[in-house]
Amino acid sequence: MKELRKDFKSVFGDNLKKMIDFSEKNQREIAKEIGCSQKSISNWINGTSQPKMEHILRMVKYFDCDYDDLFDKL
Repeated sequence: MKELRKDFKSVFGDNLKKMIDFSEKNQREIAKEIGCSQKSISNWINGTSQPKMEHILRMVKYFDCDYDDLFDKL
């Protein structure tokens, strides 16, 4: 179970980084749009914490993507 969580964090962090890079915005700008801190985004990318569901839903809306785009291996 612990390995599954680690893989989840890694996949999510990698996908989030790719989406941010593709958007050509920085972490601070994205954080402002979805209502969190830049540090939270950094922590999600690095896998040191996980976003709350409200932030996940805001990311899906902001990036105009599917939930799977954030959590599935691309």
